[in-house]
Amino acid sequence: MEELTRPLVGVFTLGGTIAMQVGDAGGAVPTLSASDLLEAVPGLGSENVELTVSDVLNKPSASLSFADIYGLADTISTGGQDMLVTDGFAHAGDAHRHQ
Repeated sequence: MEELTRPLVGVFTLGGTIAMQVGDAGGAVPTLSASDLLEAVPGLGSENVELTVSDVLNKPSASLSFADIYGLADTISTGGQDMLVTDGFAHAGDAHRHQ
């Protein structure tokens, strides 16, 4: 019987709202890594997929520059795999639209 290979998915994180926690000064700061984010997804470990994780950046979304995005493109262009890029961006108006 032929063994099925698991699909390979690269997960690249940039930081943003999804990676933020309350910092020492009380404000939100991006602190969670790609591994931290993946561990928070229920049932992900039981899926038939191989994940590779890469913390490209860890900064607030509003601080991302074009150079950051070009650097991300350079990083993921060598992957040769399916990719997921995480970055969170929300503002007060988003909460009203999603209620």
